[in-house]
Amino acid sequence: MKAIRSSILCFGALLLASPALRGQDFSKYRNFSLGTNLATVLKHTDKKLADVTVSHEGLPLFQEMTWWPPNIPGPSFRADSVEQILFSFYNGQLYKFPWLTIKRPRRG
Repeated sequence: MKAIRSSILCFGALLLASPALRGQDFSKYRNFSLGTNLATVLKHTDKKLADVTVSHEGLPLFQEMTWWPPNIPGPSFRADSVEQILFSFYNGQLYKFPWLTIKRPRRG
């Protein structure tokens, strides 16, 4: 009887959580989405073209840029555990940003 009650409770929790899990869009992070051009990413990150490195010249052109999101204190700032992001561009279009460096919590 206890196992059935636990199973029903877990199943109900899963049903309630499924819309939220399905609604995640992994092609976006903050103001960035896959396919965004290099100029737009530079504008949103306050970076310059000189901050972009070329990892492969020629056709196709591969470029990378590392960005450290600002830590803005205050109640309106949503705490973010991302310390840095490596953006990768293919022919000037954002095609991946999987390299998120996560801040480790301080233990005191």
